[in-house]
Amino acid sequence: MSRQVSFFLLASDLAALESRLAGIEPYVVLHGRSETASARQLCALDPAKSGEDWLYLFLVRPEDLDAVVMREVPAQGYWTVDGLRSPVIEFQRSFFDGKSLRRGRAYVVEKYYGPNDVLVEKPEAFRTWARSVLGTIKKELHRHGPDFIGSDAKVWLSSAAGALVD
Repeated sequence: MSRQVSFFLLASDLAALESRLAGIEPYVVLHGRSETASARQLCALDPAKSGEDWLYLFLVRPEDLDAVVMREVPAQGYWTVDGLRSPVIEFQRSFFDGKSLRRGRAYVVEKYYGPNDVLVEKPEAFRTWARSVLGTIKKELHRHGPDFIGSDAKVWLSSAAGALVD
């Protein structure tokens, strides 16, 4: 079972959302790729703060860091967080080029089928936190069809000749 929230966020919306998420419970931001079998940590979701303009990130509670499973991608020469088996929230930032704003999302897997098709449920403390994070995203943003949109993105969309993109 999985849950997700899709959204459109400008950088200012992301910064505001990040402040709200920090109030729920401490979390660590992980880069989508690492050169080693250890997850690479960033200091923030916001690329201006983290120095990394990467769209695919993961959120993890500090106490769950040791449970993060890394998968090697030998053909590409890097490792990536295994979002299926790890207690993480996949966070894909919106991409903005001044003309179009691409959809982002927060996605979490709560249960998955492990070896021998046995259903594996992630820890309750993680699932509770993940639901709280996704709920906060929904509460802080505005409904826009099936998605959500940040306040500044909403203003940009109504005043610009830009477009939202899947």
